[in-house]
Amino acid sequence: MYPNQLKLRSILPFLLMSLFLGGSTYPHFPDTDVAGGIEFKMETTDSRMTALVRSMSFNKESKQIDIKTAKTILNVEFLDENMEMIFTVPVGTTSLNIGVNSYPRGVYYLKLLLEDENNFISTKVIKDF
Repeated sequence: MYPNQLKLRSILPFLLMSLFLGGSTYPHFPDTDVAGGIEFKMETTDSRMTALVRSMSFNKESKQIDIKTAKTILNVEFLDENMEMIFTVPVGTTSLNIGVNSYPRGVYYLKLLLEDENNFISTKVIKDF
């Protein structure tokens, strides 16, 4: 096999994952149906997030974060901008929905502990509605 083909095969999963995450590590979800508009952003600097999370999106109708992962989610933590725990829940599946409608505007941190991982993977969630 040619060296260039080996390189492509090793990065192909990451390229496909970027498609699932909207082509960017920083997806943006505007909603123009509401007067004044609302905005919801997710940001992360954790490279494992793009490798282990198949999709993470905001469902505007149900006002929830929908998550699908490559491995079983063992535990989820949701923290405020001061890194104080809002909730922690054991999960046990590869998909999760987190309702965020009742939380005020602000910065939050979503942390997932996945099967066979030693540390949580995390993302910054900015709620602007």
